[in-house]
Amino acid sequence: MKKIITVLLSAVLALTLFCGCAGGDGTDALRKALEYPLTLDAESGELAFVLTLETNENATAKMTAPRTLSGLDLVKNKNGVTASYKGMTVPLPEASAGKVFALADIVNAVRTALDDGTYVTGRDGDLKTVSAACGDAVCTLYYIDEAHFSSAEMSCGGKKTVYNITVRQAEEQSSAVSAEQSNQSKETVQDAEKSG
Repeated sequence: MKKIITVLLSAVLALTLFCGCAGGDGTDALRKALEYPLTLDAESGELAFVLTLETNENATAKMTAPRTLSGLDLVKNKNGVTASYKGMTVPLPEASAGKVFALADIVNAVRTALDDGTYVTGRDGDLKTVSAACGDAVCTLYYIDEAHFSSAEMSCGGKKTVYNITVRQAEEQSSAVSAEQSNQSKETVQDAEKSG
């Protein structure tokens, strides 16, 4: 009897593992929701920004809070990190923008794990979770469904960085870009009026 139960439990476990890696756990829709380009509204503590991931190597963050950072644009690509404000661009040490671009690392780690089948899914209360290794850290996305993300978290050595996030849909992304361009045009006109 014990042998039969052991064989049945082993078969159930094998099927569960196989289905989990094959996308039978609903991660196909999640993978599609995380396709590039991807724009996220994010906040962590006093820091708030709009993060756009063009590829796994190219990300842009438009700072919205605190007020002293509002209007600052950070760009991370294979050449490093730069900061731009009112037409002036300077290179930055990557660590200085680490908290902002750690969110990009979380999303990229989960995306890669979904593609490779090296992720873990779970639940935390009413939220679904998908986790992946990211170097020495564990990266987790919390979501209600594939279109409604709640938060992202990176844990390493007992230290956690948590972001409240919202994924912008494609139409929201294009209207946000138009609004941002309109605001920049208004600021340029106002600056020109002040100086001239």
